[in-house]
Formats: sequence, structure tokens, C-alpha cells
Amino acid sequence: MAGSLLRLLAILSLLPAAGAADYAGSKACKTCHADLAWKFFRNPHFRDEEVLPQPGAAGCESCHGPGSEHVKAPSKASIFAFSVRSSEEIVTRCLSCHSNEMGRMNFRRSEHFKASLNCASCHSIHHSPTPRRLLAKVQRELCYT
Repeated sequence: MAGSLLRLLAILSLLPAAGAADYAGSKACKTCHADLAWKFFRNPHFRDEEVLPQPGAAGCESCHGPGSEHVKAPSKASIFAFSVRSSEEIVTRCLSCHSNEMGRMNFRRSEHFKASLNCASCHSIHHSPTPRRLLAKVQRELCYT
């Protein structure tokens, strides 16, 4: 009896909370953000939803989180908008995928983090003018400031 109750509670904990956002899929995002979507397939962060169909594993929502509430009421408060998040939140979000890479796993100990810089301080996923490393500006303009 106790084991069954524990299993039920474990299963219930995996379900989304009432009122929680669900995944809407990148097609919903493209409706309003076509300018970002048309070139994103060339981005190293692109993961095709056809190949990785599990919700949140691919597409826009793999970085921005579930988008159903954002689709209903578009605002930066209804999605993970990097432009309004704290440095710690941005670093945590990026490291949820990038922490296994040797050069990034100790980012929180770096001089960049100590100076309140985060991944988006130097990198621009959607608007990078540089073909490599998705830098927000040419490297000398970033580093010498």
C-alpha cells in the first residue's frame, strides 16, 4: 500500500502543474518570429523537432522553455526571454546543455562570471554577425571593452 502511494506521488510529480505552460512547438513561434526562424536552421543550436520529437528537446523551446502561455499572451514574462533575465538565470539555462564541455563547466569560477558577465554578454544566438562562436560582435570589440 505504501509503495503504491509512493509510486503514485512520483508519477504525479512528473505531470505539469495546473496552469503551467505546455510546449507549443516551433511552428507556433514562427508565426510571430519569422525573421528569427528563417535562418535559425543554420545555427549550431538548431535541433530539428522532426528528429527529436520529445517536447522541449528541440526547437525554440529547448532554450526558451514551454511556449503555450506566450502564444496566448505574448510578453517577455510568459517565456524565458534572455533579455530580461538575471546573469545567474542565463548562465544556468545555457549550462543546462553546455556544462559537459570542458571549457565551460567551470564558467562560474571564471573572471567573466565574477565580472557579472553571462553567456549572452558575448554571444548572440539569433543575431550574431560572426560565423563562428556566435559572438555578439567581432572578438576584439568584445574583449577590449
